[in-house]
Order: sequence, then C-alpha cells, then structure tokens
Amino acid sequence: MMTGNSGESASYLTDRQYDRISAHLAGLADKLNIVSVILSDSGGRIISHRTSGARSFDRTILATLAASSFAAAREMACRVENRTDFKMILYEGDLLNLLISSVTSDALLVIVFEKEVAVGMVRLFAKKTAEALQPDLTSFKAETAHIRRVFNGQFKNQLEDELDRLFIETE
Repeated sequence: MMTGNSGESASYLTDRQYDRISAHLAGLADKLNIVSVILSDSGGRIISHRTSGARSFDRTILATLAASSFAAAREMACRVENRTDFKMILYEGDLLNLLISSVTSDALLVIVFEKEVAVGMVRLFAKKTAEALQPDLTSFKAETAHIRRVFNGQFKNQLEDELDRLFIETE
C-alpha cells in the first residue's frame, strides 16, 4: 500500500500494517460517531482515513492544513514555554470541532467531530488510539528507513554496473 502524494517521496505500508491502522481509525470513528478521522504524516500526506456521514470536504487539503497548523502551534509553544512536547490543538466551530493530535513525531491524527460529541471523550479516545497506533507506525518508520537505505543511489549504480556486466558478457 503506497502513501504520499505524486511527486513526493512515497512510503509503503504492508497490507497488514494498513489493515491494523485502518482498524484503529475505524474503532475510534465508530466509538464516538466521528465525522472523519485522518492519520497523516507530519507533512500532511494521508496514511489512512475513515469518514462517515454525509459531510463532504477535501481530506487531502484538511490533512495538509492540519499538519501546517500543528507545526506552527508546536513552534509557538516552544517559543513561549520552551516546550517541545506539544500534543494537541482543538478548534471549536459552530457545527463541527476539529482535534489535531500528535501520534508520533512524524504522524498526526486529525479528527472532525460534531459539536454534540464531548471534547473530553474525543481527547481520551484520541490518546488511546495514538498509543495503539505507535507500534505500527514505529515499525513502518523503521521498515521505510531500511528500504531507503537499500534502494539509495549506491544501489542504482550497482544495479547499472551489474546489468552492463551481464550484457557485455553475452555479446
């Protein structure tokens, strides 16, 4: 399963990782009747999402704006309180609320929920979901780093050399 926008450095989830992550998001959405829950990386690229109900909005734009907003708020917190452990932003709207929560240093949960849903419950279940997601995201990050090391420029050069050698030997 590929994540990331075209033109970006793509990352790959195994089907098993994607299914586990999606199950955690579905569990969160179902427990609290969430309008939408998005798991994105810190750049706003969607890893997985779950949307329910009739509300329609562009998840890609929302994830990107949420990541930008979270990065700005984290930096402000660092400047004001000299804190780097900033965890959450809450936007309260007239009809919908939006909670952006840090899962890992590289992943965010973006949760859109109706005003009637208790913010405290959303915060509690967002925290539990983030804790449940961490092992999969940590393993995903480690596997992605390993794949990038294997398929770096040196691999490309070695592959080209080996192909040249094979074709030269057959002539």
